Amino acid sequence: KVEHEEYNLKLSQNILNKTETKKEESKAVIAALELFSKPQNAKPNELKVIDNTTVISDTDNKSLKKIALLIPTSGQHEKIGASILKGVELAYFENSKKTFEIIVFDTNQDLKKTVNNIIKSSCSLVIGPVFSGEIKIVKDALKSTGIPILSFSNDVRFRMDGVWLLGQLLKDEINLITDYIIDIGFKSIAILGSNNEYGKILTKTIKKNLRESSAIKKTLLINETELEDLNLLRSEIKYFTGWKKLEDESTELPEPNFDAIILAGNKNFIIKTAPLLSYYDHGPDRTFVFGNSQMAQREIFLEPSLNGAYFSSIEYDVKNKFAVKWRENWGGEPQQLSALGYDIVKILIDKKPAQDLINYLIKKEGHNGFTGKIWLSHNGLSKREVFLHKIENKKAFQVF
Repeated sequence: KVEHEEYNLKLSQNILNKTETKKEESKAVIAALELFSKPQNAKPNELKVIDNTTVISDTDNKSLKKIALLIPTSGQHEKIGASILKGVELAYFENSKKTFEIIVFDTNQDLKKTVNNIIKSSCSLVIGPVFSGEIKIVKDALKSTGIPILSFSNDVRFRMDGVWLLGQLLKDEINLITDYIIDIGFKSIAILGSNNEYGKILTKTIKKNLRESSAIKKTLLINETELEDLNLLRSEIKYFTGWKKLEDESTELPEPNFDAIILAGNKNFIIKTAPLLSYYDHGPDRTFVFGNSQMAQREIFLEPSLNGAYFSSIEYDVKNKFAVKWRENWGGEPQQLSALGYDIVKILIDKKPAQDLINYLIKKEGHNGFTGKIWLSHNGLSKREVFLHKIENKKAFQVF
């Protein structure tokens, strides 16, 4: 008896073709593939997670017939999974060249059992998981099969044979900023970051890159309590900038204490700290202010205190094109992982049937996508093409 579990997640009605299925396939497999086999203008159905009893024999690196999409489709992170799935659907259904089917598996279940179901379903590649901590569990369970894993993670601590990290590596963005700082010859740099794992990773990378230049003069990491308390935050930023009230207001402002400030935090952190930096005379109108792709967002562009700031990210115009595509199909704004889901499927669709999968993935020409041009390496790491942008008049312009 084949069992399946249903969950409520609506599908796109903009489906371009219908996948043909063989008569000898079990009803369970057909049910799973309904996600990727609806006729145009069909009414949305519920997705199904399938426990298939067909056992995989080996991995054919040339033939991609079934691919497992390993995402959260229930529980705390269901919305993340839903957003990724929509990106996957966009790529899958807009292209008639596809030769494979995709089966969705929920990571919010017993993960080892889920991976066993992937093996039983005769999948030859896994897209996912989303979270770094799940990678080792999935890899260990798949080890004897040789099935490759294209993960959404960017955590280099979890790179291993047969696993590729396709998430945007923070070091690519930070390397561009620090290379620019070194080329310009700045001698006095300050880091203002969030006192959490994300901020600490950014700060560590910045310090490592600028160690030889001895340019870093001050570092301040702000915790969540300080960020949410305006009085505490004002006090921290005032201390950070070294601001002192002028005795004579007609006196010309002194030069800023730093040639540049690098913001090492997420969008919320940047939105809350940037106005205070400007208030204490260390905004983009008086010194260079840099950030990474967390600044590549409309809300950041609209913040007056960030006019003139710089950020590193994939080409913003390319990123914006995906947002337009998303709005036309789904409405609202896409998440970064939505675009990555789209790109991964598009990369696999573009693979020619005769090409060896691994050699195709790591080809020296790289792969183009809405998350930027990406090169995959033998060791599981990825590198993306990133650019330096400047915010001017509520828009982003590529400068380097």
